[in-house]
Amino acid sequence: MRTSIAPVRDEHLRTGTGSLDDMTQNFLNLHVFNSPCYMSSILVKSVSAVMALSIAVPSFAAESWYERHAEGWHWYNDPEKIEEVEPEVVPEPKEEPKKEPPKPKMMVPEPEKPKQPVAFSSEWLNTMIPKYLSRAVDDPTPENVEAFFLLQRLAMDKAERFQKMAEQVRVGNKFIDESERRPVSNFGLQTVDRQAETRRQALLEKISRSTGIFFFFKADCPYCEKQAPLVKHISETNHFDVLAISIGGGHLNSTTFENTVVDSGQAEMLSVESTPSLFLVHPESTTFALIGSSLLTVPEIQERILLIAQRNNWVTEEEINATRPRLLNASGVDLSKELPRMLKAVQEDPNKITDLLAVLDGRDPVSERERLTKLPEQKKRSLMDEDGFIDPKNLLAIIKSPGAD
Repeated sequence: MRTSIAPVRDEHLRTGTGSLDDMTQNFLNLHVFNSPCYMSSILVKSVSAVMALSIAVPSFAAESWYERHAEGWHWYNDPEKIEEVEPEVVPEPKEEPKKEPPKPKMMVPEPEKPKQPVAFSSEWLNTMIPKYLSRAVDDPTPENVEAFFLLQRLAMDKAERFQKMAEQVRVGNKFIDESERRPVSNFGLQTVDRQAETRRQALLEKISRSTGIFFFFKADCPYCEKQAPLVKHISETNHFDVLAISIGGGHLNSTTFENTVVDSGQAEMLSVESTPSLFLVHPESTTFALIGSSLLTVPEIQERILLIAQRNNWVTEEEINATRPRLLNASGVDLSKELPRMLKAVQEDPNKITDLLAVLDGRDPVSERERLTKLPEQKKRSLMDEDGFIDPKNLLAIIKSPGAD
């Protein structure tokens, strides 16, 4: 009795249960499989069953076997793994720093172009004459050469006009007339020079009473032989006590001194490096001042002695000024000192200028202040502008004005 596989196939088709493997196993267990009569029919029916299952089974409904034959019978499709996506962390918005408003730019004014000097003025000539000269030398055409000489003549004429006016202003003006300090005539100069020399010698003799001279020499020093007679002359003329110190022993052939000793450490103490060397010694203050370490004339030695004495306050400034070759009754005003003082006084207190101007002109400051106090206010204000500048006319008027109103 033959058993049919149709019920089995129909059952699978009807219920839609089972798998392809179960059907194949049932098919192989049939005893009719060994019968050759039914081989062909079984194969045909098996193929039909497989095709039916491919349509009926839900797991094969999406795609046909023909489209996926490369996967084979035993291919299992695992479900695609869904990657867990971590939630994106949104950073908190950062607070942007507050920007300061831009500072207003300062408008820097463009520097003004320097003003050109007035044509044919002294400033213009100082600038242009060298240019005209260079052009005339480089290109000596008649026009270039003539132009240079015309400008040179212009400068000479302006200088001559200034000189004439300077002579008129200087004559009789005790502040700027140098002839009131030192005469320009020959006999006047000789007289002033003789008087200054007399006062000079007197002051040197005064200094010699409190000071002495150290004279360092060597016996084989030719310069010492020349210097020794001059030192001897100062000793006899101005009465300086001279101590001659021989470095290394020996004596001089040209001159002999009453007080001569061999060096016993004095040269090292005073750092004597060459000869002849002269020192002015002040025993009271134990001062040793170098006069010079070379050949010096008598006037040079005397002048240096005066300067050392003034520097160490052994004499006064008035005593030194009296030795200068100038008239004793000349104006003692030193404008290099008085004018800066006057300017400072104007800046600090405009009223102080009256005192200084009165002193410059030999007037009493008290009476001068009283005189200026009586001036009208408008005239007072006109003496000085807001910057403290005094007009030359006003300045001269104050200096030269009489004591009366």
